[in-house]
Amino acid sequence: MQALSVDARRPKKERRTVWMLFQKIKAGGYDGCYSRVTDFIRAWRQGEDKAVSKSAFVPLRFELGETFQSDWSVEGLVVGGIYRKLQVSHMKLCASRAFWLVAYPSQGHEMLFDAHTRSFASFGGVVRRGIYDNMKTAVDKVHKGKGRTVNRRFAVMCSHYLFDPDFCNVASGWEYGAVKNMCCSIANWAKAVPLWKANSTYYSVTRCGGRSSGRAEFLAARLLLPSV
Repeated sequence: MQALSVDARRPKKERRTVWMLFQKIKAGGYDGCYSRVTDFIRAWRQGEDKAVSKSAFVPLRFELGETFQSDWSVEGLVVGGIYRKLQVSHMKLCASRAFWLVAYPSQGHEMLFDAHTRSFASFGGVVRRGIYDNMKTAVDKVHKGKGRTVNRRFAVMCSHYLFDPDFCNVASGWEYGAVKNMCCSIANWAKAVPLWKANSTYYSVTRCGGRSSGRAEFLAARLLLPSV
């Protein structure tokens, strides 16, 4: 047990193999078989991994106006009697949990920039840092680790509003879980983009975006925000 505990604190390249540990305890008087040692070590290491995974966590605490999370979701609805799939932009403040969403026909740069303009206007200012997924309109190439080749037009927008973009690791949705959860549950809690009647002749994508924004403003106003 002591040898396993010591090895667990060493870098992986410096840890002894099971065969080396078997030879050590055999020299100390152990007369059992090798398979029993391997079974014991495997069970011990699995128990240690579970103990570490249960106790290891990173607390997420944010100051007001410090960070927002942004993402897109795809919602289906009837506009002017035609079923369409619309791209809904979500932006959520990490500290106050206030949010804003707008519907667009696509996720192009024009829609992305307009979504930021509307969101910052609704929040009453610009947040210092934004957390994003590695979307194509923001990242041209994902490098090893946190290395990113940021899209030129997206970088210009960040420089205009003077906030720092921060991109999540690949396939790590929990790193921006607040807005990700909002995207997954929009149909249940917000009903921000209702399936309007097919015989409506005056509804359009523009009106859809405006109505979804108004619904988001109504819901955000009802949130129990933390006191300053």
